[in-house]
Amino acid sequence: MAIRLNLLAETQAAEELRRKDPVKRVGWIGALLIAIMLVWSSSLQLKAKLVNSQVAHKDRADERDLQ
Repeated sequence: MAIRLNLLAETQAAEELRRKDPVKRVGWIGALLIAIMLVWSSSLQLKAKLVNSQVAHKDRADERDLQ
């Protein structure tokens, strides 16, 4: 019966740990959440600007009607 030795076992284990690094995953998840929040915040800002321009347009129309 032959004994099998895996001389690369230590290197393979280190590579596996590096691939499954929880800190790296948390970093990617955090970056993704920040990107999503920036997109959401930008959409809210755009909606606010659109509503403000509509209100300003109606105010100008009302002022013209009163004169």
